Amino acid sequence: MKGRASAVIDIIPCDYVINSSLVMGWYVGTRKIEKPEVIHCTSGEVNPLTLSEFCDIINTNVQKHPPNSFVWKPKAILRNGWRYNLFFYLFHMLPAMVYSIPEKLFSVGMPQHTVYEYMRVFHRGGKAFDYFLDKNFRYDLKNALRIMSVVHEKDRKRYNFDSSRCDWTEFLARVIIGIRRFYFRESAETTTWHRIYWKVFDFLYYAGFVVLFLIFFAIFGLLSGIKIGLVVSLLVWGFLVWL
Repeated sequence: MKGRASAVIDIIPCDYVINSSLVMGWYVGTRKIEKPEVIHCTSGEVNPLTLSEFCDIINTNVQKHPPNSFVWKPKAILRNGWRYNLFFYLFHMLPAMVYSIPEKLFSVGMPQHTVYEYMRVFHRGGKAFDYFLDKNFRYDLKNALRIMSVVHEKDRKRYNFDSSRCDWTEFLARVIIGIRRFYFRESAETTTWHRIYWKVFDFLYYAGFVVLFLIFFAIFGLLSGIKIGLVVSLLVWGFLVWL
């Protein structure tokens, strides 16, 4: 993900947005509004969640509730500037191009678009959020909190949109399970098989770093000798791991 770690990602459950819209309809319909009022339904002012915390929660819950299949270990990593661009083309676009070769040659995988084409669309779409994920925006909740205070206690519980009470860890865990169930059409239940499958790919993830170093050492060792090749391999490998 591209963005600043300390930036507040002002997410809000769609249920809260619906509830607040219903309450605002009641508020406007039962009062004479002299001047237009701006009502925000946000979370950043009362229950802030930084982009770094968001990625940590996503990673924790994907590990707890992994999908049935994936080609590499899913992991949310924060990057910015040139580091993000280089990371994206080296570890997203390049593997997607390689993965697309059998799709084109043998007509396997996605019927209409290759993984590479999907990654290009994803990259273009992601740019729409870049500006907002790199800065903090403050949305004043004064009016929303004032209106909430005049709602009857029973209705306040039924039409709750107080994001200060939202547990982001639980919310994002439900999001992950929901994506798995309704988008990927998989079971909502996480089984022992899912956990074993994750551990296998977790091992492959770290084994991939070892294989990458051995490839570099084989190439640079042949070109420059063992000593120089070892140093160059460590430098290149260390840079890619840091990237």
